[in-house]
Amino acid sequence: MSVQPVFSEDVRTIDELVNFALSEVSEELAWQAVSVLHRRGTAEVLQYAKRLSTSPCDRERRLGADILGQLGVPDRTFPVECAAILRGMLDTGQETAALTSVLIALSFQNCADAIPLVVRFSNHSSANVRHALYLLWPQKSVPLHVPSALSVMN
Repeated sequence: MSVQPVFSEDVRTIDELVNFALSEVSEELAWQAVSVLHRRGTAEVLQYAKRLSTSPCDRERRLGADILGQLGVPDRTFPVECAAILRGMLDTGQETAALTSVLIALSFQNCADAIPLVVRFSNHSSANVRHALYLLWPQKSVPLHVPSALSVMN
């Protein structure tokens, strides 16, 4: 049984949390640091995530997307800014894990205007990308092209 962290009591700086999330081998522990950043939800965390989102390092871009997807939980902060940064990340070359993180983050943001931007990934070679795309689509009232929707589910 793992002990649940008390996020409000974590005194690490943003730099420390980001460095920990980037270097930690245990995904569970890395996500605890990301969760602290989510819950802080400050303008400073937003700016840090924005810088990560434009990094030449795929792992840093993935972390930027992971932070932006749920910034400010439970009461979201900067949703418009987060969604805009995430949509912009779709226009840059992404390796599979980073693209998957961006798509999942967009699904957390309930970003309906991203649908036309992500349809091009419906035939992506990675099942993880197609699954992330599937997570994004059901939350929208936008009619989907049936063949594209079916290819995502296969």
